[in-house]
Amino acid sequence: MANYLNFTKAVFNPYNPKVLNEGQFSWFTQDSEEQIGSERMNTIDVWMYDNEGNSWYEKEYMGYGVFGGMDYYELLAKMNGYSEEDLKKGQEMRNLGIDLAFKKLKTKDKGRKVLFPALVANGKYNWKRHDFTEEAESDPNQSWYQEPEYDEFYDESKKPELTWEGLKESLGLNEGRSINKISKDHAATVLAMANTAKEWKAAEGDRKTELLDKLRGLNKDKAELEKELDDAVAGKDRNLQLSLEEAEDLAYLEKEVNEILNEEK
Repeated sequence: MANYLNFTKAVFNPYNPKVLNEGQFSWFTQDSEEQIGSERMNTIDVWMYDNEGNSWYEKEYMGYGVFGGMDYYELLAKMNGYSEEDLKKGQEMRNLGIDLAFKKLKTKDKGRKVLFPALVANGKYNWKRHDFTEEAESDPNQSWYQEPEYDEFYDESKKPELTWEGLKESLGLNEGRSINKISKDHAATVLAMANTAKEWKAAEGDRKTELLDKLRGLNKDKAELEKELDDAVAGKDRNLQLSLEEAEDLAYLEKEVNEILNEEK
């Protein structure tokens, strides 16, 4: 099986248009707040609207941002005034949409905010009342099905079936740490890196040096956690869900951190 962590980084690298075309990601519907899933257990009917009332219906979302034959980011670019004439050699329309979504590019409609496609579960949705400046919430599970978690206190009538694997997990008898625990630590480290990088930009003097050392340490911790995740996932189904920060955001953060560390060498 291919290395899972490398697969994740590759497909979600926003600076590589070839692999980004194959990236798996998703959102929640803006009317019902449902996950737009890509597996048998979580697939729903979805309608994507633009600000002129055009719609695309999708009943079997595959996880790659395409609804009814229309790419989400390509539509985003067109909604903000971009056309084929704006493309550079080798560039695709969806690349412009991605840059717009991540604030690397401004809308052509001066004086206005970026417009985003609407993603809804209601086939009779009133798009005229929709605020197209509001982006659909990103799905951290990237359209993959996530088994429900149970609270410490729960209704006995809804008690999950006890299994040997589940008992070993609850008693801490499984070898190594659970994938879920590792991925949560990874997410917390990524968040700390983002906050530290932001603070570093505004800091001066000794505080800037202190934050740089902290950022180096966090970057090392992140690499070690990714190695631990790699080892834990080895041999398992590629669709096994990891609770990672949205991979697109992670790719941008990694680029920003590398620029900071290289700048201070």
